[in-house]
Amino acid sequence: MTLSGNNTYTGDTTVSAGTLELSGGSAIADTGHVQMADVAGATLHLNADETIGSLAGGGTTGGNVELDTFTLTTGDAGNDTFAGVISGTGGLTKQGDGTFTLSGANTYTGDTTVSAGTLELSGISAIADTGHVQMADVAGATLHLNANETIGSLAGGGSTGGNVELDSFTLTTGDAGNDTYGGAISGTGCSDQASATGILTLSGANTYTGDTTVSAGTLELSGGSAIADTGHVQMADVAGATLHLNANETIGSLAGGGSTGGNVELDSFTLTTGDAGNDTYGGVISGTGGLTKHGDRHPTLSGTNTYTGDTTVSAGTLELSGGSAIADTGHVQMADVAGATLHLNANETIGSLAGGGSTGGNVELDSFTLTTGDAGNDTYGGAISGTGALTKQGSGIFTLSGCQHPTLVLLR
Repeated sequence: MTLSGNNTYTGDTTVSAGTLELSGGSAIADTGHVQMADVAGATLHLNADETIGSLAGGGTTGGNVELDTFTLTTGDAGNDTFAGVISGTGGLTKQGDGTFTLSGANTYTGDTTVSAGTLELSGISAIADTGHVQMADVAGATLHLNANETIGSLAGGGSTGGNVELDSFTLTTGDAGNDTYGGAISGTGCSDQASATGILTLSGANTYTGDTTVSAGTLELSGGSAIADTGHVQMADVAGATLHLNANETIGSLAGGGSTGGNVELDSFTLTTGDAGNDTYGGVISGTGGLTKHGDRHPTLSGTNTYTGDTTVSAGTLELSGGSAIADTGHVQMADVAGATLHLNANETIGSLAGGGSTGGNVELDSFTLTTGDAGNDTYGGAISGTGALTKQGSGIFTLSGCQHPTLVLLR
């Protein structure tokens, strides 16, 4: 049966069996409710863009929606769940203040747009893995997870709204495109950037406390609060997997990466990390920006890092492993704070060392050699301990004013 007129009836439209085709754009009133029976063959088929008030029903047996190439707009002040399958190359737009829940294994490939209210995703496959989600920058516009979900891309949102609520679940996103998401991501769940080539930019003030995993492609952090200050970032050891800073950023911890990939691009900004765990990061940190270690934890840098900004140890221990954890020209600034420590797990060359004092900011050589010195003049007032050695290079003056116990001091 095909409806092609401008219908205005306000009662329910129920598809109990067979196919109801909507043509012309006004086949059902914009406020009308559509109820799909969970019966094999029960189908709603679009032959034009259509707006309805709400959609419910369907299930594992039937009650499906075929978008074809068109867009179905649905949503009012009520809360409805649709469990059938939405298919086609068309899109779905959520409007209205209510909550619309998708719990079926949907395969439609067009955009999913949340213009208002809440779109809840349940059942793992509510949106196709390649599907694009566009969030309106509107108060109350929300994407809410009720299960782990993979989508192709996420964009939109802003300071007014268009937020994502992870709850305790993981949202995996990323394709070959470049997208910017400016809303707020909240919850205890996790975020995974999984595109092989695309760039996902987070520019909002996100508060989610689960892990942020970069499995592939680039995750760009903009705005200064893209990841919660306590959040853990896990970098895959995969070529092209990159964390890129577009503003100063504080995170709880950084781990992963390796000789293949999982790198960090500071650009000209500072990454502050180190209070959420004892982690080892083996990728490459590059750029003209700096790295600040804070918190009581004990992270380790084991990669061949090339960043040229300052390395600041404000608290806790920063361990250097592998021999190239800091660029040979890099400046290390130690805070005069109890427990602030630079610990060597391999011979290391740096450009300069300064700071420290009677309270803290110490260097533990272990059995290794720290080589330092450039054309500048620096004073280090902390304590250097261990059975290792200290080598002074460069034309500048390096002043030791603390209590030093290295086995050997070499000047060259």
